[in-house]
Amino acid sequence: MKTKVWFIMGIFFILAGCIKEDLDPCPLGRVKVNVYAEKFQNSSENAMDNVEGSIKDRIRHLRYYLYREGKMEQKGIVSDWSAVNGAFYALTWEGLEWGDYELILVGNSTKNALSGDENIADNLVLTYPGSELTEDYFAAVLPFTVNCDCELEFNTALSRLQSVVRYTFKNMPADLTDIEVEMSRLATKKYITGSYEGEGSAVKKYAVLPVRAETAAGFIIGTFPTLMDTKAVLNMKLYRNHEVEPYYNQVVTDTLKVKRNQLLDIITTFSDGKIDFEVRIDGSWDGFTPGGDTEIE
Repeated sequence: MKTKVWFIMGIFFILAGCIKEDLDPCPLGRVKVNVYAEKFQNSSENAMDNVEGSIKDRIRHLRYYLYREGKMEQKGIVSDWSAVNGAFYALTWEGLEWGDYELILVGNSTKNALSGDENIADNLVLTYPGSELTEDYFAAVLPFTVNCDCELEFNTALSRLQSVVRYTFKNMPADLTDIEVEMSRLATKKYITGSYEGEGSAVKKYAVLPVRAETAAGFIIGTFPTLMDTKAVLNMKLYRNHEVEPYYNQVVTDTLKVKRNQLLDIITTFSDGKIDFEVRIDGSWDGFTPGGDTEIE
C-alpha cells in the first residue's frame, strides 16, 4: 500500500514541475499593458473613463513593479517618452510564467516621496512632502492572470492622487505684504494598493508683489485629500509691512471636503474693511459654495 502511494506522489511531482530533461518547458505568456494618464477633473472614480490625449502631457517618469504570486519579479523606471505617438505607453513582457500577477505603477514620484519595502506591494507608500515640494503624483494597480501560451493585452490608467488648490486674492490693500494660508486635516500618506492615511497640513506663505486694486494674484498648490468623514480647516494670516506678527489670524472655514483630482478654488476679496471668501469646487462635484464675510480688525 505504501509503495502505491509513493508511486502516485512521484508522478504528481514530475507533472507539476513540467521542466525536466525529457519534458517540454512550461508554457509562457506574453503580456502588453497600455498605460494611460487620467485627465484632470475627471469626475469618475474610474480613471479610464476620461484620459489625457497623451500620457507624456502629465507623466515625466514612471516607476513600475511587477509581482507574481506576491513576489516581486521585475522593476524599472520609464523616463523616455520619445516613442509615444498616441495616448498611452505600452509596457511589454515576453515569457511570463503562468500565475497571478500584480503590476504597480507610480508616476512622477521622487525617490524620497515613495517609501516602504518594495518587495511587498502593500508596503509601498507615498508621503506628502509639503506644499513647496509637491509633485503631480499618479498611481495604478493592475492585477492580471497569465494562463495561456498567448499574448494578453490590458488597459490601465494612472489615477491622480492629489487635489489642486488655487488661491486667488483680489483688491489687496496697499499695506498688505504677506499672506499665509494653512489647510489642515488633510491626509499625509497614500498606500499605493490601499487608502489614504495620516493627518497633516498644507501651508503656504505668499509674499505679495506690488499689485493692487483691480489686479488679482495668487498661487496653486497640490494636497492630498481629506479622509473619509473628515472636513478640512482653512486658517488665514495676513501681515502688514513685513511685520513678524499677523494683524489677522482666523479660521476661514472648517467645512471643506477635499477630493483627489479636484480643482478647489478659494477666492479672497478685500473690500471696505472686510474680507469676502468664496469656495468654488469643480462643477463635476459639488458646484459653488459661498464662504461668508469676515471683519478685518
